[in-house]
Amino acid sequence: MKPAFLLPLLLSMLPHDAAAQFSSAVITAGGRSLEYRTTANSAIEAAPLLKDQTGFQDAKVSPDAKLMGWLAEYPNCCTSYAVPLELIVMDRHRRLHSFSGPQAIFGWCFASDSKAVAFRQTALHGRSNEVFELRRVQDGKLLQRFVLVWSDPDDGSRRPQVPRWARCAVG
Repeated sequence: MKPAFLLPLLLSMLPHDAAAQFSSAVITAGGRSLEYRTTANSAIEAAPLLKDQTGFQDAKVSPDAKLMGWLAEYPNCCTSYAVPLELIVMDRHRRLHSFSGPQAIFGWCFASDSKAVAFRQTALHGRSNEVFELRRVQDGKLLQRFVLVWSDPDDGSRRPQVPRWARCAVG
């Protein structure tokens, strides 16, 4: 058998969804549901609702279409609304990767050729610093961290520039 014939044979032996990619991610039902499609199946599927999670926000498909992510909203003791406290990334095998920190997450994006996520955390209200993190999706390893220290816009001081890797999470 010639080597050129081996590739199609080997590909046919892979599970059907091994090469599947995410084609869309849409938040529905007023933020209470996230529906997605893959190239392996044109049927609409629902993303899992995690324990205590009340809603979804800011769903995205990675540029390489191998990952899909969203902000998971949870009840908050001190507000009348749910708060985005966790970034969830789902891979093509439906494995979930979770990213969170001490504050709410208000912006995020896929980075580093979809191998990492950058996200921004800050307090819900008032003056506070903004914390940006770049984490590898596969294992959650912290790759970069930047703290944008709050400064009064009326004092005339310049705010430092957000690093290039974090700009997509500024929101």
